[in-house]
Amino acid sequence: MLNACLSGELIKRYADLIETMLAGTAARHVLTRPSLQTALGKIRAETLQIVAGFLIWDTAARLFPKINDRLLGAEFADLDHLPAWPAIDRNPDSEAA
Repeated sequence: MLNACLSGELIKRYADLIETMLAGTAARHVLTRPSLQTALGKIRAETLQIVAGFLIWDTAARLFPKINDRLLGAEFADLDHLPAWPAIDRNPDSEAA
């Protein structure tokens, strides 16, 4: 499903942002799937990606600091104030998220 979403012309330039955000969530295990890695590689070869410094990237970092700032995310987790969706997945092979 993510592969199909990333193939849309309006979404392609956000592939790095989506990957970065997913990497900070309990769903990060999906990033290891070969089909997704192939799709991301193809998209990066074809489409200029937005990066930190672009308004949308910086806005996402401010809106979701718990997943973009690993230290802040760890602090929230230690205080038991981290929502379920970015929670650390203690079993990355599970079907969680």
